Amino acid sequence: MCYSPFLKYVFIHIPMCAGSSIHRALGVLHAQCSLPVGKPKYHKHAKAATVREVLGPAWNECFKFAFIRNPWDLMVSSYHWWLTYAEIFPALHKDVARIREIGSFSVFIRSEFGGSMLNEHHGRDLTERISDLNEIIVDFVGRYENLDEDWSKVC
Repeated sequence: MCYSPFLKYVFIHIPMCAGSSIHRALGVLHAQCSLPVGKPKYHKHAKAATVREVLGPAWNECFKFAFIRNPWDLMVSSYHWWLTYAEIFPALHKDVARIREIGSFSVFIRSEFGGSMLNEHHGRDLTERISDLNEIIVDFVGRYENLDEDWSKVC
């Protein structure tokens, strides 16, 4: 998640939805203005409701946006992440071993990892990341599949 009090935007970084690329683009465009919210106790994948709580009244002054991805590609990407990158995190070694034991993608998506997790993050669906009490609280939700077009709407 990225916040610029100067340019008045908040980017909610949903895992596996182009967030790292968007962070890089924001960093290049506004290197002096883009700041992560809070101290390290706030995760880069903080939910919008958490960010709103941290920012207080400043939240209402900002353009809030996020990007989502179609569920199938999201699960393919998550499975790949588990098998390729997750093992660098010692806290995830047991989960990585379990996923390797699962063996196939088709079993993975029917497991708890495919059913209620996105990488190491728990949740039922992506709307939990951009809503509070079932109400979407960001101003714009772009789609990974339309990244170029939707990014131009943000900029």
